[in-house]
Amino acid sequence: MGRARHRPVEVAVDCVQLVVFDVGNVLIRICKDWTDACHASGVHLPACFSDRQTMQWVCELAEQHGRGLFNSETFDSLTSTLTGLTVEQVASVATAWLRKPFAGIEALIDRVDASGVKTACLSNTNDRHWLMMTGTGSAGLPLDRLHYRFVSHEIGYTKPHPAIYLHLETMTDVEPAAIVFFDDHEPNIQAAADRGWRVMQVTSDANPVAQMTQHLLQLGVL
Repeated sequence: MGRARHRPVEVAVDCVQLVVFDVGNVLIRICKDWTDACHASGVHLPACFSDRQTMQWVCELAEQHGRGLFNSETFDSLTSTLTGLTVEQVASVATAWLRKPFAGIEALIDRVDASGVKTACLSNTNDRHWLMMTGTGSAGLPLDRLHYRFVSHEIGYTKPHPAIYLHLETMTDVEPAAIVFFDDHEPNIQAAADRGWRVMQVTSDANPVAQMTQHLLQLGVL
């Protein structure tokens, strides 16, 4: 059985004040896991990655990195010690995690802005990836066109923790029912729905931009 997907509630355009985008697999394609990222970077997959406990520790480090508890250099060093990869190899794998922005993202953001509805991103990310996504390289995104940018490593919480959603509500002064949220991860979607946000789970195996455009058309935003 496939994952349950939350469908948007059709509301008048004046009820929608803010459209919030997740970033990974919503605005930009990312690797599925460490195995995928190792292949993308050309780094040989270490044998320890088949060990469940080791992978749990690595994922915990990544989550702490995403909460801004330490920077990329520390993450690379700690992960190197755990896995036996060199610091340079860890950095290479982490960099390769970001693939390519989905075509049409900039045009979609501009269309929402032209409708008078504000835009934001709400992303679980880290200092390395954020620098890449706000830069001019191949992973660069038009994030400067958004009215607000909320990222976990600056806020100190990651989705689906309720505090990160509350932070966005507080900083934007927008009521939950007036927020439309796109994310690809079910727990993140559910946490937002529990707060009263209008949510839509997108899938990266299809065209996220087409999916979001269709949903915003149904809502009357576009």
